[in-house]
Amino acid sequence: MSERENRVVFYFFDSASSIRAFGRLLFPQERKELGLTTVCVTSDDVVPAEFTSDAFDHVFVLPAQPSPYDPGCIDAAAAADCVTRVCGDEFDVNSVTVVSCGEYTPLAAAQVREKLGIPGPTVSEANGFRDKLAMKHAVASVVTVPKNVAFDRERFRREPEAYLDVLLGELGQPFIVKPTNMASSSGVRKVHTAANAADVRAALEANQGAFEAEEFIGGEQYHCETLYHEGRRIASFVSRFNSSMLDMMNGRTVGSLPVPPGDPVGREVGECAHLASVALGVHSGVTHTEAMVRPDGGVVFIETANRAPGGDVVGRYVEAFGVDILEIDQRIKSGVPYELAPTERGRYSFWAYVPKPDGVIAELRLPELSGAIDVKWFVEVGERTTRSTSFEEPAGLLLVTGDDYARISADFAAVLDFPFITVRSAG
Repeated sequence: MSERENRVVFYFFDSASSIRAFGRLLFPQERKELGLTTVCVTSDDVVPAEFTSDAFDHVFVLPAQPSPYDPGCIDAAAAADCVTRVCGDEFDVNSVTVVSCGEYTPLAAAQVREKLGIPGPTVSEANGFRDKLAMKHAVASVVTVPKNVAFDRERFRREPEAYLDVLLGELGQPFIVKPTNMASSSGVRKVHTAANAADVRAALEANQGAFEAEEFIGGEQYHCETLYHEGRRIASFVSRFNSSMLDMMNGRTVGSLPVPPGDPVGREVGECAHLASVALGVHSGVTHTEAMVRPDGGVVFIETANRAPGGDVVGRYVEAFGVDILEIDQRIKSGVPYELAPTERGRYSFWAYVPKPDGVIAELRLPELSGAIDVKWFVEVGERTTRSTSFEEPAGLLLVTGDDYARISADFAAVLDFPFITVRSAG
């Protein structure tokens, strides 16, 4: 690396949507003035080998190395070689930053940092935000968590129905089975009785990593995005879900609506998210935390990740508060200046994913709402689709915006079971 003052930042990506979102940020366009050299590291499971982007000075598309233990698809040894190819064999480790830009890349990024002596979160610290079972054990002393146990694959293989009955006795009816290292609700199943064994078996076969079983928490689901700079909380934003991914798999629309900063439930959720993030050793950037609020008002921590949220959460916070949390997150992690001045703008909006149905699409419909509707369809009339099984495969993205919070909240409830799509048949 040359002697001129310059910071080289390697961004590890696990999805094409994350790369596109990065390309829309302002600071990559200003990188020369900021003294940055930006490098994209991803895999051919994410983008084609010939992929290029104006947001980066270098792009490395590595052969995918998927693993049931860390499905990031980025091989740490190959990624470390990318660092030395750009910076040379002998470089100032304090002038290099390795940033994880997804749910599945923190461990590979941490492995590269440890291998090359680059400052940043260690493998142990990164794993705290990756292993959903370990994280609940780590935060249980400061926040309420669901009852949970490691799911015993071998015992389930030997006696599936009997084992599910044991878990029903320990965790209550229903309970949740889910991978400890996946995102977007992939592989999540709700178990009501031992008769759900076939559904659980299918989830285990599709995801070969570790699973956990946890108590099902009834109530309303929230998520909180908290920005940190060197361990200090600098801003917090909270949103309310209208349903869950499990509901989306059953045909319901799933999305979230930012709550006003003065909302008392939102403040409780924000404090839960902060306590959990601190217990996990958060340093810099944004954490995305999910929590349930029971009917009695109690907040229960579900999980967190040291990354920006999905859906169109970022856009809804821009609309409501004038803050692009992804821009701030990446500026902090890249070591460049940022401005943060949240302001209630009197604009309220929600995003929602419309699930895919089974069958041939006959009609795409929109409801009559008080707010302005913007929709992006990913399917078309005449297309044959199969039921959505994760957030990664919606039929459409709905955005609804207005200037009255009560009316937008009513719209948010109204879209939950609206028949956006009619089908001819599944045959």
